[in-house]
Amino acid sequence: MKVTEIEKVIQQVTEMLMKRLPPADYQLALTEAKAGYPQTFFADLSMVDWLEGKDPTKCDGLVVPHVSLSQLAAIAQLLPTDHQTTSILSFLFAGKPVLVLQAESANDSSKMKYHLKKKVNELAEQCERYGMYFFEQENTGYDAFLASCRKKPLAKELPSRKYVTEKQLIQRLQQTNGIDLTNQERLTPLAEEYALRNRLFK
Repeated sequence: MKVTEIEKVIQQVTEMLMKRLPPADYQLALTEAKAGYPQTFFADLSMVDWLEGKDPTKCDGLVVPHVSLSQLAAIAQLLPTDHQTTSILSFLFAGKPVLVLQAESANDSSKMKYHLKKKVNELAEQCERYGMYFFEQENTGYDAFLASCRKKPLAKELPSRKYVTEKQLIQRLQQTNGIDLTNQERLTPLAEEYALRNRLFK
């Protein structure tokens, strides 16, 4: 066999094996190229498709390497001030979680006044209520982020159900000779009992 033929066979086998692999559990978007993230972060994670697109509809969540204090304040006030805050807010508005690997913290500065430190912590808490998670050494923020990625958004409108009472059922029988229920109509327990007693169902 020639070298080119061996390479083709290896390529075919590789493609066949890739098709047999189970699909990724998560599809997470990145705000920057992978070089801007710690390599250990990717090494510890498996079954994740890393996407560099910023379309919230095609991803389960967004991973951001760093957020400054000014960006945190802008997100807390829902103000898109730059490219990164715009991406983060687009995911949050779509109901998708955002994981921040490193954020400026007020706890690092011992010279900061109490009320200023309190305000910074309130901004972080507000962002957490919006759906942002902050990566911690114990991975608690990351675990909560992945759990949030698994949540599926509720349907915008639940199908409305109309219930037919026993009295309405009797009126329908008097007007027509049968029971024609639509997909949205359900019989109340008394109406169902009446229908079974009178053998209206075949």
